[in-house]
Amino acid sequence: MQVGGALTTQMRYAGARSGMVDSAGLRWDVLSDPDVPVEFENTLPNFGSIPADSFPIVRYTGWVFASFTGRGVLIGDGVFDPGSSFEWHGIVLAKHVGDVIQGHLDGLLVAGMEEPNMYATVAYRTESHYHSCDVYAANETLSYLERLENTTVDVN
Repeated sequence: MQVGGALTTQMRYAGARSGMVDSAGLRWDVLSDPDVPVEFENTLPNFGSIPADSFPIVRYTGWVFASFTGRGVLIGDGVFDPGSSFEWHGIVLAKHVGDVIQGHLDGLLVAGMEEPNMYATVAYRTESHYHSCDVYAANETLSYLERLENTTVDVN
């Protein structure tokens, strides 16, 4: 995948999807599994009603045109297509990305979790900054998500 556009952050290339997944140490099979419950599925929390230091896990399935503001771990199990009004603080994990990435990101974007991406060229037009505190807080939430064999989960 070729990436073009103005960059305001450091980008890391692993050469191939398997190298990227291995270097990130992500369990994409667990994160994208619809049977593994997350706090918010295909909806955002009311960020005004949760504590400011809460970084929830939000998972969207299918095509996601992201034109919202939030924080936490955003999992896109389809095509992640952020618009110019997108703003996220934390971690974004995406199966595929749209042809233009826009908006504002304070954190970390890991995209291309499954290949091939539907676009051979992606224009990276977002203002992004690696924000270690936002990444740490989101990763702390993510570290609790693990599938345990022979268990059941009750989600309120």
